[in-house]
Amino acid sequence: MVEVLILVGTNPVPCYVSAIYLKNHYNNSRISLICSKENKTLGQTGTEDIGQRIKTQLIKEGKFKEEDFNQIISIDDVTSFNSIECKLNKYINEEDKKAIHLNFTGGTKTMAAFCYYYLKSHYKSFSSSYLDSRRKIMIIDGNVADSQIDLRQDPMLAINLETMAVLQNQTDIKPEEYKEKYPELLEKLIDLLDNGNLEEIYGKRNNDLEHMVNQLNITPEKNRLLESVNIKYEELNRNQREDLEDFINGRWLEYYVYNELIKLTGNIQFYFDVHNNQYQVDIVAIYGYQLTLISVTTDKTKPLCKLKAFEAITRATQLGGEEAKTILISRTDEPDNLQRDVEKYIGTLVPNFRAFGETQLKDKSIFPAIINYIKE
Repeated sequence: MVEVLILVGTNPVPCYVSAIYLKNHYNNSRISLICSKENKTLGQTGTEDIGQRIKTQLIKEGKFKEEDFNQIISIDDVTSFNSIECKLNKYINEEDKKAIHLNFTGGTKTMAAFCYYYLKSHYKSFSSSYLDSRRKIMIIDGNVADSQIDLRQDPMLAINLETMAVLQNQTDIKPEEYKEKYPELLEKLIDLLDNGNLEEIYGKRNNDLEHMVNQLNITPEKNRLLESVNIKYEELNRNQREDLEDFINGRWLEYYVYNELIKLTGNIQFYFDVHNNQYQVDIVAIYGYQLTLISVTTDKTKPLCKLKAFEAITRATQLGGEEAKTILISRTDEPDNLQRDVEKYIGTLVPNFRAFGETQLKDKSIFPAIINYIKE
């Protein structure tokens, strides 16, 4: 019997994936989750609820049985070796464990170091592992486990949107069922995009105020476009008008991007119009267990695009955790400059944000580039 201890931090996805991987790696094992107890005095975030969500979801999905779990251990102070030693002494009986394994993917560095030191000094048959977030491989005792395959390609470890939402405590999130809308109008707008003529509809956008006015109104240019596909705006009721305005003022680009991406999906799951009562995101892609949020806008000015990017990054983290990626698709002429500005702000060494602009939309290079980025 191998007792597998998994440190649980604020990002549940790597812990969930590690639990499934290690259960299958060790045929005869039990899992315990080591969490931190909330302590406002110490400024310590509690992760007991995250540990419980991981356990509940694994059992609900049939990947674990109740007896596959030993316990959830809560540490009062993860910065104190004495606190960790006291808890591990209380919960782990050395006599009935033939071997013990520590997965320190989650938790703080201090928590990982103290648990590692204690367990290694008390158990002759001790091993450890962590999920390498950059290479997407499991490292066991310093070596690459099994093979160097990207674990996102392992169907056993794949996560759907429902599971991702539960793990991230976003249980009210759901996608909209994709339905074709205004197909002739969509084709006209794509033609305008391909030929570089969208300015005929949206104007030159010399400033943000002009852009907002054009976005909120059905201008004569937009009306002529509607008439070209036999849509008479003045004959529509209020709800129909609002829906049409939403589509022509930018929603159409979301439909176009989604349609093109699902042609290239491979083993990527795509979800359209994901929302709850608090926020809405355009497209969500999940490759294995990693989420990528795709925000689509017809905005062109840098300040508006940056705001869209920052909001998208926030939502991606809420929905997919710290390792989630974000893509912004806009009509900017300078996507590289926009990307550098955003990366400076978020200050990350991990390339978790990518910006694409109008030129890439027109030459269609954007779609395989998005697929490649999701799989990086």
